Amino acid sequence: MENASVTAQHLDVPVPQNIKVTIADQIYIDRSQLPSAMIAQLVRLAAFQNPEFYRAQAMRLPTFGKPRIVSCAELHPQHIALPRGCFDEAVGLLSEQGASVDLDDLRENGTALPETVRFFGELRQQQSRCGSVENLRPATAPPQQKMMHPSSAASSHADRHLL
Repeated sequence: MENASVTAQHLDVPVPQNIKVTIADQIYIDRSQLPSAMIAQLVRLAAFQNPEFYRAQAMRLPTFGKPRIVSCAELHPQHIALPRGCFDEAVGLLSEQGASVDLDDLRENGTALPETVRFFGELRQQQSRCGSVENLRPATAPPQQKMMHPSSAASSHADRHLL
């Protein structure tokens, strides 16, 4: 979540020397010793303005139930969970405040797809401008995903969208 409007202000509160950051399905930052002002700045990194709210507001439609700001941060008892796309900004913010990051990377590489898996779909014009089919083939995929040829009699409608 890139949010250019967030500018870090140097906090006048003590920040721990080392902060544990774990990368897994999200970025987990230990918040047990963080001041509330630092927690708020980290949460703002994963927030953005909701275009649906402003679209409805501009057309004078009801905005009830549409949040003005969408936050992708999660507050857990011991951690702040941020999307992995916020990693550079989060580490930068912590470093600007004088803290060093104790990084723990728990991501897994996954399993490579067998060479027998091929792409049989047709790219739309926008997709074909992005690159060749070889560039679109993922290096790894979760084991539960299956890719099959659309002419396969056993393929269901749910499986066809994976092509």
